[in-house]
Amino acid sequence: MFMVNQLSGFGAGGVHRASIALGDNVVDGSNKTTYTFADASLGTSASDRQVVVGVINHDASSPQDVTALTIDGVAAGRVTSLVNGEVGLDFWAADVPSNATGDIVVTLGGEANRCGIGVWAVYAAQTAPFDVARNTDDPMAAALDVPIGGVGIGIAGHNSNGTFDWTNMAKRYDEIVETGSATVHTGADATSDGTLTRTCDPSASSPPRSGNAARLVGAGQPGDGTPRR
Repeated sequence: MFMVNQLSGFGAGGVHRASIALGDNVVDGSNKTTYTFADASLGTSASDRQVVVGVINHDASSPQDVTALTIDGVAAGRVTSLVNGEVGLDFWAADVPSNATGDIVVTLGGEANRCGIGVWAVYAAQTAPFDVARNTDDPMAAALDVPIGGVGIGIAGHNSNGTFDWTNMAKRYDEIVETGSATVHTGADATSDGTLTRTCDPSASSPPRSGNAARLVGAGQPGDGTPRR
């Protein structure tokens, strides 16, 4: 069994505190190289809005590298990624101030069996990562610093049926990536609470099968000024 978790964090807020809201989670069970998630919810428009997209892709041979991602036509930058076993996870982000919905286009380096995304709107936050952590345990556990005034995001996935339980992050969704398949992905987030161990535990009744992967990816984002307490 392979498990990986990865967490990243960004700095803390001054005049404003960062805030976060889940916009959408969408899946596509088709075999494709480019996945277009049309009219995905991006959250409320705002001049300081970043849109953060967590991506899972599964391929029975090897997960594909995400080579590009656009959000409502805006080219996003990769925050962090992990590839292990049959599952790959990525975070991408861009400043997208306008429109409540938009197409999210995920381009892979080769054809995958299925793909899913989680979409968060993050407000009044810096862009540079503050903290990143990962491990390969079951349950997945890593210490992520979500700084004062900041927020954090986590995603995980594996190729077995079941759900996930999160600790020190609020679960926002569990989603089967393709009906009839065992690939599941999940997303969670947190507001500023310092360095805590975040865990993501696949349900005991359906642990990941040998040779498959699960991983947690998190992004903590700070507010847009000097730290305050």
